[in-house]
Formats: sequence, structure tokens, C-alpha cells
Amino acid sequence: MPRKNQPPRERIARALCRLDGHPENITMDGEPMWRSYDDEAIEVLAAMQVGPLLELLSALANDDGLPNGLREQCRLVVEEFNGGS
Repeated sequence: MPRKNQPPRERIARALCRLDGHPENITMDGEPMWRSYDDEAIEVLAAMQVGPLLELLSALANDDGLPNGLREQCRLVVEEFNGGS
């Protein structure tokens, strides 16, 4: 189960590592094994095309014309996607 504060890139890289049958936290070249899946994880995120959605949520979080509760929800979604504060 991924920790809540892991950004999506890390969660994806860890999952890919596990799918290949490797323990995600063993060390390879001085780094956790899952880090060797960073490029693939970045490609997965690009394929998901979440950038425009995150930009929209960020804009909504800063829109003074929206209710504070909605702005806060938008801010929290973006923050959680980016791995927390």
C-alpha cells in the first residue's frame, strides 16, 4: 500500500518495479530500485494527460470568486497529487 504522501511518479515507479518482480527498496547504484523506473513513470503520467487538469485545479484554487471551501478542495487535490506539502 503506497504512503499517502508519495507523489504519483513515485507510486507508479514503485508499482512498475514490483510488476517486474523486484523489491522496490533494494539498493541499485546507491539508489532504491524503484528509482530506475522513473523514466517509465514519467511517460505514464504524460500519457494520462493530467497536466491540463492540474492547471485548471490550480487556477480554481486561486480564483477569489469561488467559495473558500471549493478553492481549498482544489488546492488539496493539487497538493496531494504533488506528494503533499
